[in-house]
Order: sequence, then C-alpha cells, then structure tokens
Amino acid sequence: MSWRVVLLDCLGRRERARMAAILVLGLLIRLPFAPIDFRASNDLDVYKHWGRTAHATGLLTLYERTSANYPPLLLYWFSGAAAIEAHIAPESGDKVLTALIKLPSMLADVLTAALIASMVRGGRPGRRLFICGLYTFNPAIWYVSTYWGQTDSVYTLFLVACVIALSRRAILSAWALYVLALGTKIQSVALAPLLISATGARSGVYALARGFAIAAITGAIIAGPWLLSGRIGEVVQSSLTTPNTAPRLDVSGYNLWYLVRLGRVHNFSSTHHPASLPFSYQTLSLILFGVCVAFIALLTWRQRARSLALPAALLCISLFMLLTEVHERHLFPALALLLLTVARQPDLNALLERRSLWRAYGLLSLTFLFNLVTVAPFTPLLGTNLIAAPIDSPGVLMLKALSVLVAAVNLILFAWLIKVYAQDARHA
Repeated sequence: MSWRVVLLDCLGRRERARMAAILVLGLLIRLPFAPIDFRASNDLDVYKHWGRTAHATGLLTLYERTSANYPPLLLYWFSGAAAIEAHIAPESGDKVLTALIKLPSMLADVLTAALIASMVRGGRPGRRLFICGLYTFNPAIWYVSTYWGQTDSVYTLFLVACVIALSRRAILSAWALYVLALGTKIQSVALAPLLISATGARSGVYALARGFAIAAITGAIIAGPWLLSGRIGEVVQSSLTTPNTAPRLDVSGYNLWYLVRLGRVHNFSSTHHPASLPFSYQTLSLILFGVCVAFIALLTWRQRARSLALPAALLCISLFMLLTEVHERHLFPALALLLLTVARQPDLNALLERRSLWRAYGLLSLTFLFNLVTVAPFTPLLGTNLIAAPIDSPGVLMLKALSVLVAAVNLILFAWLIKVYAQDARHA
C-alpha cells in the first residue's frame, strides 16, 4: 500500500470522526429540550391526545374518535409513545410523552444532515463537515423540531433519502421511501411529479410500473390495519381534510398570496374572487401550481433527470408559494433539498454558481426563521401570532412590513431558482 493511499485513508477516518462529532453534538443540544412543551401552539397537546386515544381505544378508532388528519405512520409512534407513558409515574408521564413525541424529529434532523453530507462531491477538504453543520445547527430546523415539537423533520428525511436513491437509480427504494414520506405527511405529494418524470426519463415505462407496484405494496403495509378492517376510507378522507372550518387564502406562510394581500390574510377565505374574476383564489392557485409543476416535470424529463435535488426543492417551494391554505412549516423540506443541491453542485451546469447557491440557502433559512418566530413567537416581545395581530402599535406595524418584504424575497428567490434550473436544463 502506497503512502498516498495510507494518507487518504487517514484523512477519511479523521473526517468521518469529525462528522460523527458534529452529529452527536447536534443531537446533544436538542435532547435537553425534548421534555419541554414551550407552548408555541397546542399541537403537542393534540399529538398527545391522539396517542392516548389510540392507546386506550385502539388505532382503528382513532380517525373516528379524534380530529386526527395525519396519515398512519406517525400515529403508530404516538400510540406507542402513549403506551410507554402508561408505565411511567403520573408525575413525570406528561414530560416523558412530550419527549417521546419530539424524539423522532430530533433524530431525523441529525440523520438528514448525515445524508446530505454523504452526498458532497468535490470542493475543498472540510466542505462535507461544513455542509453537515449548516443543516444540523440551522436555527430554523432546530426551531421546528426541538422548540415547537413539530414532525416535519421526519417526512423531510424520507424525501431526501428518496431523491438520493432516485439519483442513484435505486428506483424501488426511491418509491418505497417516497410512500414512507407520504405516509407521514400529505405535503409529500409535491414530489410525486418528480418521482414519476425522473423514473420514466431514466429507466423507462417498465421501471415506472415497478415503482407504482412497490408504492402500492408499501402503502398497503403502512395502512394495513385499516385496509384489513375495511376502514381505509377513513385514512384517505382524514388525511386529505384540512383542519380549518373554512378554506383560508393563507394560514400562516409568507408566500405569494400574503404578498398580494399585503399581509391582510387573517380569516380571508380562498373562495373569494380576485378583482371580480370568474374564478376564486383557490382555483387560481391550483392553476398556477399545476403550470409550475408541469414545467418542472417537463424540464426534468428533457434533461433525463440529470439534477434531482434542485427540482425537488422547487416543487416544495412551489407548494408553499402558490397554493392556498398554506402553513409556514410547508417550506421546511425545501431547506434540506436546497442544501442537497449545494452538496451535489459539481454535477450541475456551471450556471449554478457556488456563491449564489450558498446565498439562496442562507436567505431561505432567514426568511423561514422569521416566518416561524413571528407566527409562533419564542418571546412576548414579538407579541402573538403576527397573522392575527391587529396593527395597534409601531412594533406590530414594523413586523407586518417586514413580513410583506419577506414574502417578496421568497417570491424573488423562487423565481430565480426556476430560472437557474431552466437554464441548466437548456444546456444539458
């Protein structure tokens, strides 16, 4: 063995050890917050209620007895967590259940960072470690999973793994991972066009048929109890039902509609007709989203899916930016997928400039974090939910103005990324 091989192997082991240290540290700074419910919203209480109900009366009755509107995968975990809680002393049980509900998201954060870092190609030594740290210690990522206790990290992990598998032509694995994401959060549907177009472009119709088959099998396993009992309709209906009593133009995301309405979206129905047009905001949003998705899917097909992370990120951003009834957290997977684009950058056309992609990731992280802390504030200094807050002070007025600016920045960034992907496809 030559000295060069020994040196490279030594450097590789050292880099792996450092990356492991980053990931362990990322988990350690999350764990102390696991048992704490910061009351950013009542979502953790809702998850606990679902888990306790499933444990007490059985999973099959959960959709009937509660307002559960998630696909089954997380409900299994909530039920299991409640079962563990039942064996804990009453004085500590609630904290234990809170910690158990948060734990999968915290682990998913770390695993997603590891996956993204594993895909780094080219660049200077240490680039892999830097990218790993950029996701692990991203305040917006930490805020959603650790402070708020939301579960978006879990389906994001599956989506990132799906895109990586698809890029490696592991078609069956990609489709199975996608169904796991879809079985966690219905927002994963945004990536379906990419999965279909990339599979067809790379591997043909036969592979596409195999993908649909493995998706059906995986879905049947996830929903097995309801499928066998003839209650699968409850899963489908509940998963597709929004929790709002009336459809809203925008729930809490600083997107296109927030910008159009200059922030006046609180309880504004998406069934209203803009500028006396013969169709509603809801219909217009579906048209815009459909056109955008078709354009991205066509580009992916034309370039034989040479780049997958960027169109995946664009599809997630388009769901957030263009659809109605959107929450701020619907932007969450876009951060991981955009950073995956940076990690895979040497495989893209020279049009994807390094500094521009770094800036795009940083800017999207900042706008997302601002959206989070103004909708679910961590301090009374920020007031309550900015969406519902009346403009009764200079501070609220300033935050409202900044939120409209953030919506404009998000729209500009979205348009720029579409332009970059279109140019890259043209030169493929």
